[in-house]
Amino acid sequence: MVREKKIFPVLPEPLKLHDAQGDLSKRWYIYWTCPREQKRKRRYSGLDQYGTLVERYQAAKLLAEELHPKIFRKQLPDEPPVIKALYKHLRDRQPFLAKTTFQTYSSKVNILAKWWNKRPGVVTHELAKSFMLYLAHDRKAHKTTWNSYLATFKELWNGTFPRIPNPWEGIEFHRDSKTSALYFQSRQIAKIKSKISECDPQLWLFVEFMYYTFIRPRELRQLKISDLLLDEHKILIRSQVSKNRKQQYVAIPAPFRPSLQFLHAYPESDYIFSHHGQPGPDPIGERSMNRRHQVILKELNFDTTRHKLYSWKHTGCVMAVKNGITVKDLQLQLRHHSLDQVNQYLRDMGVLDSGDLVSKFPEI
Repeated sequence: MVREKKIFPVLPEPLKLHDAQGDLSKRWYIYWTCPREQKRKRRYSGLDQYGTLVERYQAAKLLAEELHPKIFRKQLPDEPPVIKALYKHLRDRQPFLAKTTFQTYSSKVNILAKWWNKRPGVVTHELAKSFMLYLAHDRKAHKTTWNSYLATFKELWNGTFPRIPNPWEGIEFHRDSKTSALYFQSRQIAKIKSKISECDPQLWLFVEFMYYTFIRPRELRQLKISDLLLDEHKILIRSQVSKNRKQQYVAIPAPFRPSLQFLHAYPESDYIFSHHGQPGPDPIGERSMNRRHQVILKELNFDTTRHKLYSWKHTGCVMAVKNGITVKDLQLQLRHHSLDQVNQYLRDMGVLDSGDLVSKFPEI
């Protein structure tokens, strides 16, 4: 398709548009280099829904103008050396951190830098406490968020300034009982399976992967066909993909194997979950499956604060226990480091060894 340069929009620097040379059949996106992380990032935001060049270029310009002030906040002229040192420490550690971990740490340091403004250049214990109170009162941070920030800054400070007393020490963590996503019950599984398998087969395959193999969503979207060792009935979780950066394997249970046979028709290098509902050279968007799953749950009148895409991993574990699979086998499939961790996970799910109590308790 010939590119109509006369309608190509001027975007605010340093945002740029990938327009696939004007090809409307390919994905368009805005991209930029993050000033803090020095990494290229991109945003799609539905540009592909516009069917003409004019509409798509106009939508891209509007998206860029909306993104720019959110991404590129003005640099504080008096940014303290402490903040600069934290950023440098993060960049040095970036190759050894999972992508999401690095992004989470960077976000927290960004918030600290923005709050700092014209405060003193030395981080004292009182200043650290003031920041934590700002999180609690101004940003309405939940107990879990408070604990996450506190743990992050304790760790970052120890790594950045190992010989200087840690100002975050002495600030207490909040006791917090985490509420895990609920698992689906049998009647709910049948209802959801009927809906998803009919209207979104790719999403149902994603669900099956989580249910049978316990692979995390962020790991699943990076899984390639070459990672499936179908003859050996197992899946390789590459170290670049794995949450803990270790190469590991999970088993492919017998009921799941027929669902994977169609993948033989695609190149080994393809990602299993790509765009357009089939394997391809690029992984699907990070939030795509979550959004699609949530839409369907809402259509079926589920409470999406309690049931989530991650519920399928929990559901698989619960059903495995109920059908007699041993805790040791579960540990291997979950890739947990100890049986105690598996037992705690099952307790959090409400899975208790109380079958005799339920069925044999004497009547009063």
